[in-house]
Amino acid sequence: MSQATGSSYSLKVTKASQKESLGIAFNTVNDEVRVAAIDPSGPLASTALKEGDRILAVNGMPSTGKPASYTAAVLRKSKGDVEILVSYDEEDNSMRSADNSMRSAEHPEPVETDYLIVEESKAEESPVSDEAASSMSLMIGQIIFLVQVGVGTSLFLLYDYGSVDDFSMKKYSTFRDIMVMLLLGFGYLMTFLEKYGLSSVGLTMLLTALNMECNLVVEGLLSGNRFISLDAIIDAEFSAATLLISFGALIGRATPLQMCALAVAQSVFYAANKVFLVFGYFGAEDVGGTMTIHMFGAFFGLAAAYALGPQNKPSASNNAASKVSDVFAFVGTTLLWVYWPSFVGATETASDRNEMLCLTNTIMALIGSTGATFYLSQELNKGKFDAVHIQNSTLAGGVAIGSTARLAMGPGTALIVGMVAGAISVLGYFYGSPFLEKKLGLYDTCGVANLHGLPSVLGGLLSVVMVYVYQPDAAEDILQHEVGTQSVMQLAAVVGTLVVAIGSGYMSGSILLPSSFDFEDYEDAVWWIMED
Repeated sequence: MSQATGSSYSLKVTKASQKESLGIAFNTVNDEVRVAAIDPSGPLASTALKEGDRILAVNGMPSTGKPASYTAAVLRKSKGDVEILVSYDEEDNSMRSADNSMRSAEHPEPVETDYLIVEESKAEESPVSDEAASSMSLMIGQIIFLVQVGVGTSLFLLYDYGSVDDFSMKKYSTFRDIMVMLLLGFGYLMTFLEKYGLSSVGLTMLLTALNMECNLVVEGLLSGNRFISLDAIIDAEFSAATLLISFGALIGRATPLQMCALAVAQSVFYAANKVFLVFGYFGAEDVGGTMTIHMFGAFFGLAAAYALGPQNKPSASNNAASKVSDVFAFVGTTLLWVYWPSFVGATETASDRNEMLCLTNTIMALIGSTGATFYLSQELNKGKFDAVHIQNSTLAGGVAIGSTARLAMGPGTALIVGMVAGAISVLGYFYGSPFLEKKLGLYDTCGVANLHGLPSVLGGLLSVVMVYVYQPDAAEDILQHEVGTQSVMQLAAVVGTLVVAIGSGYMSGSILLPSSFDFEDYEDAVWWIMED
């Protein structure tokens, strides 16, 4: 039933299960969540609810100042009695009064009504949408074909095998560990989207392969090392990891075609920043890719997401998780956690000391960020854990420690770095994401700003101090510059990477992401053959 009071009223319905739909869509107007559409055959069509009404709260959880997808997600997860607090403009009073008078005539006294919630009907896809999706899929095939031909020709004419002396099963094990991170870790981490699981895992595989082969050619040409060795392949994995981080900011909103185009473009910008700037001109210390991978990938993706614009489609409500999708995402988290030390120490297999420091410091940092995440998550949520925090922020220590992982900082310091990174990441999810969406119109699907962006800035800035405090012994010196100069170069690498990542990401997003077709977001059925 609905009861109007002044310019607001409460609406109460009952959902028998989480999967049942209310037949309602939302959008955001002037920082307010409003009703965008109501299914005329749905359970809310006969209530006082009207298009344009403001949603103030759902089951006591405020909606004002939060994205429309948040309200949609709360409704999706609700079961049993659901109370929606609604307000409307004063000029609508007369129409609504008449509406409510008619309802009162039918029911002289307030009556609690359990509305039957019908299963969400599958909207018939329009011929234009089908034709556009089909056309775009053909273009994806063309991009894949052209990349294969271009890379294959380049490898055939310009490249050869690396030296057998550079091969070892230890390097192959590192390659295998990182590939598990890319295909299973990143892929399953992004399956938190209930309706986008096939795309999360499937497109992760496609984008990884596409970006790796582009990087083999581009980075080889830029560095002058035109040999395909396990070292070059591992470097290509780093490039793919950078792309998958950017993918997290755009997943579900950028089409597969757009992501394939970004995969090619980003391979060039990533390699140029790494070869010429961070490791070239600045000679920075960044063994675990805090700057070259995490910082570049996060801010490239965020800048591209900003170019794409805010999420105002009714299909924003598809950006919701279920218990099953969250469990799958946890699988990705645990795989990333286990294999992250191999990622950080991938280039140090030839030095037992450096490899030991990389692995030990990374493990301690991950332990620290995990503890901090579980603690702060329940503190901010009145004793309960938020799955989003645990799925992501537990990994923040691995991001932050990358720049300084082969410095003998001590296990205690590494643990503290992880704790700070985990806390910053959780605070980013709790406060930062709503701020970015509300104030900047920057919609970050997976929250890469919080898992990769903020911890990478922390790690980069900490490296400015740590390369000065924890100077290696002369016999084991791994730094490119003298004391003091190295700190300056670390800071310059942070600033330079941010400038290149944001600039190239925004330019790429502005050119490659605009589309004349309006596809439903976060929906596998648009791009995949779905079984009934």
